[in-house]
Amino acid sequence: MVLNDVSLKFRRGELIGLLGLNGAGKSTLLRILMGLLKPTSGEVYLEGTLLSSLRPLDVARHLAYVPQAHAMTFPYTVRRMVELGRIPHHGVAGRLGAEDRLRVDQAMDRLGLLALAERPVTELSGGEKQRVVLARALAQEAVGLLLDEPMSGLDYGHQLRLMSLLAELAAEGHLVLLTSHRPEEFFSAGHRALILEEAQIVADGPPELIVTAERMSRLYGVSLAQIDHAGKRFFHREESE
Repeated sequence: MVLNDVSLKFRRGELIGLLGLNGAGKSTLLRILMGLLKPTSGEVYLEGTLLSSLRPLDVARHLAYVPQAHAMTFPYTVRRMVELGRIPHHGVAGRLGAEDRLRVDQAMDRLGLLALAERPVTELSGGEKQRVVLARALAQEAVGLLLDEPMSGLDYGHQLRLMSLLAELAAEGHLVLLTSHRPEEFFSAGHRALILEEAQIVADGPPELIVTAERMSRLYGVSLAQIDHAGKRFFHREESE
């Protein structure tokens, strides 16, 4: 049993961090929310409609999913990869209009990709590829963004810029749900933190109450101390006496 008795409600305008050990079921939960996996029991509703009754294209107009790893086999340009995010709006064979091209440019600009627009994605670094996938999700114009460890492969500067962007998107009315192994990442920007442990959500609330040294020590099995400074929280391993 990967997930058991999980009941959650997500709202527009929330930036939510999902924490848990490797193999805890974080990715499984995101895939169920996207309709990519069917739960053995229970149901998922998207804005009041049963998710399983919707076509994938309909779901994609509401939700965008960024997985941990994304194979880029074909040498599409960065621009072409981001343009694929417009498929839910005009179909696979549809032509891009002026509005589509504007959304693509805006998405690439927000992820700092305009200078790489004509580069084949097969020639990019891992972090650059991750930014391309994120830009494609933005071009999709989905209300909900489900991101599985989106900071993976990004250098420190791009991690900070991405978290600021995710906070902006939440402020603009998007739902942003991300998994992470670094609770400090979303502490100051997040509205809500979830802890998934032993197949259940064992904690759900404001980051300042959930992302604490006591809870993180218990979750990760190491003795941690926390330092709060300027609205941020940092953790370090306690030295044994």
